[in-house]
Amino acid sequence: MLATSLLFASIWAAATAAPLDVAAFSSLSPPSESRLLSRASAPVYPSPNHVSGNYSGIHDPSIVKTPEGGYLIYGSGGWTSYTGEPVGLGIPTWSSPDRVAWKHEGTAFAQYHLPADTVPYTNSTNAAFWAPDVSFHRGEYWMYYSASFAGQMKSAVMLARSKTGLPNSWSDEGIIVATGDGCDWNAIDPSLFVTEGRWYLSVGSYWTGIKIIGLNPETGRMLHGPNVHVNCATGLLNGRPVIALAERVHQIEGIEGSYIRELNCPGVIKAATDYSPCPAAEYHAPYFYLFSSWGSCCRGPRPTYNIRVVRSKSLLGPYEDESGGSALKGMGTEFLMGHDDVVAPGGQSESFAVLLAFCHYEERLMIV
Repeated sequence: MLATSLLFASIWAAATAAPLDVAAFSSLSPPSESRLLSRASAPVYPSPNHVSGNYSGIHDPSIVKTPEGGYLIYGSGGWTSYTGEPVGLGIPTWSSPDRVAWKHEGTAFAQYHLPADTVPYTNSTNAAFWAPDVSFHRGEYWMYYSASFAGQMKSAVMLARSKTGLPNSWSDEGIIVATGDGCDWNAIDPSLFVTEGRWYLSVGSYWTGIKIIGLNPETGRMLHGPNVHVNCATGLLNGRPVIALAERVHQIEGIEGSYIRELNCPGVIKAATDYSPCPAAEYHAPYFYLFSSWGSCCRGPRPTYNIRVVRSKSLLGPYEDESGGSALKGMGTEFLMGHDDVVAPGGQSESFAVLLAFCHYEERLMIV
């Protein structure tokens, strides 16, 4: 069987490639924008670079740079490091001065002191939360995260804020959006996207797919109305339809873990060792790229997680793959598949314009 302790973080960065290690940074050569959705030739992925410290067990990573110049990374709780040490429930947290040496700092919330409004969704006062999304705004760290239990639709996206981003410093801001039994999508895997002062949250969902919700940029809460609960009978939220961006209806394996990236010039998505900003002459109307994880991350001896990408000229869609296939009909271009010793990459997030963080298993450590 597959040991969940083998999950770790790996980051695409502007850095020199190095041999594979249990958690690492890696770099990819910059394609033109036309190549971003093209697979005319078989992709060649570099091996991740070495990192050090107590870094394994990072699942669904979210990385943020601190005002002091260091880095914090957060992940789903409940996993175990490859050495057999638990990384903690709640939201495990690591710090680094340079994105290379990592130190496990603990968890965002103290044991048995989790936010009370998460209990109906996790069925526990000491639960593991999933897929945090952390960013820094107006002098504070904002963390959206999932409260749920495996296999159920009764889930909630929560918000917490902190001045330091470190364990036991987070204030509970309550539920942002929630689904219940009978809904056809799941309020998990939040990802904040900010464009021209407007805030949006992409969410969901192993079941019918990825949704997007407008937020109030002052509060980080629902833009249209105070109700946080989706009406499962009608699919409405505050009397409005929830906009769908991508679906895999009737597929055996799901789609989840989305994030959106706005790109105004070619050659940025896959980071270069000599990356430089886009020349003004190459600027053009933006595309919005929607990345998501497909397949299963943690089932059986051969997980199938992989990262797909679609794009649209409008943030709210429609999104299409390289062949023009609709994301709402289960289409998506392969962006990062398993390769070499890297098995089932997914749970991705993006930071600093050219970084993609994701978790995966390592072939040489898999237990069958």
